[in-house]
Amino acid sequence: MMKFRPNCTWLSGLFGLLLVVLAGLVLLVGPVAVGPAHAAPSPCVPPPHSGTIAADQTWCLADGSQHLMSSSVTVAQGVILTIEPGVTVQAGAVNVALIVNGQLEAAGSEAEPIVFTSEADSGPGEWSGLTFDGGTGTLRHAVVRYAGTRNYHCGGPSSAAISAVGVQAGRVIVEDSQVLNSAYYDNDDAGLCVVDSRVVVSNTLFSAIGDNPAQIDTAIRVKGVSSVSISGSALEKNPSHGLVVEGAAQVQIAGTSIVQNGGDGVWVSGDTAVLTMSGSTVLGNTNDGVHNYGNAQ
Repeated sequence: MMKFRPNCTWLSGLFGLLLVVLAGLVLLVGPVAVGPAHAAPSPCVPPPHSGTIAADQTWCLADGSQHLMSSSVTVAQGVILTIEPGVTVQAGAVNVALIVNGQLEAAGSEAEPIVFTSEADSGPGEWSGLTFDGGTGTLRHAVVRYAGTRNYHCGGPSSAAISAVGVQAGRVIVEDSQVLNSAYYDNDDAGLCVVDSRVVVSNTLFSAIGDNPAQIDTAIRVKGVSSVSISGSALEKNPSHGLVVEGAAQVQIAGTSIVQNGGDGVWVSGDTAVLTMSGSTVLGNTNDGVHNYGNAQ
């Protein structure tokens, strides 16, 4: 009986040919890059929230759309707080604030904005606002409303829906958002107050900020050694000023409307304050369009 014996020489040659073909493919395609591993998402932490956040966390929509801060919350330096689209952050008392020493990422969407407001959500002066105290972050498709209780981040008796103080290592970004109805009866009110900080604002509405034209109420107030860019935005129908630039602040404005405010459209104060405007509309303000004691261009 004949037995089949494989031709080892033939098999060896075929194997060698396959190796040559594979090597050619590697040369043609090149090495396959393996990207860095993505950091795991930070854990969801359900409400209520209070005190200092000492490790990365996320306020998740799955834990309910309303996240109550029962007392002030501080995001520690080096820590990231992420807020998911569709979440409403509520302050439980007038003296409650969200303070960022680390980083805040609040990126909503057009369909599911992120809202920062009071628990009552009914009118100005019901909470103490959002403060970036040396920390950085992004507000995108966010609504900040009904703040105004006194804080001292802008100096003196003042309030702000959003404050950026001492933000030099990085910046605060506010885009595609709304800042509305922030005031407290005897404060100098601001929708956004910037002190010694770097801030970028784009496509954002500031309206109904302040309650007294005799005070320095303003949609945006920039002080100290600050650098602020404002583009595609609207500072409209505020009871007092639209924009106040003081100290050594440098502000660039493009494609922005500053209209129908109860004081000056723009007030520039200080020999070293610099305001540069292009493609913008300043119209229908009760006092001056641009009240220039500084270097408005």
